[in-house]
Amino acid sequence: ILLGSMTGVLISLTQRIIVSDSQVESLIEKVINMDLTINNYELYLNKLKEIFIILVNIRNSVQNDRKANLVQNLCIYIDNNYTNPFLSSDLAGGELGISGNYVFKLFKEYYGTSFHQYLEQIRMDCAKQHLEEEKNKTIKEIAFESGYASMNTFYKAFKKNFGVSAGDYRKSLT
Repeated sequence: ILLGSMTGVLISLTQRIIVSDSQVESLIEKVINMDLTINNYELYLNKLKEIFIILVNIRNSVQNDRKANLVQNLCIYIDNNYTNPFLSSDLAGGELGISGNYVFKLFKEYYGTSFHQYLEQIRMDCAKQHLEEEKNKTIKEIAFESGYASMNTFYKAFKKNFGVSAGDYRKSLT
């Protein structure tokens, strides 16, 4: 009875985990083809363990794919919205149906940095490019177009990232 229950649980798990049809068919075939006599108890348990390990590996793979997809979608969202001075991990996460804390965790896991640091780097790269290419715009205009609502925050970030002020950087280009 216990072995039959274990088999039922494994079949149920295969239905809950999204796997390709061939994977499901192969797993179910292994379960169905097992000889349920008591004499083969150890062999039966070994096959159940094998199936369980396969299912766990498939589940882990699916979870990793989902995480990678979320990170990719977060990066796309940031690339499309970094100019919004109110962009935050909570806002970006909300757009994807996840919490800001989970966004923070994903960035630490995949990039080794925080969401805020990643966003700042995108904004700084944008500001630097604008300073180089758009000589007719003021630094204030460039700061706002790069997603900064505060000039003080922009100046501190620029100096921290490039070692010089935005004004000095622009002067060095001439």
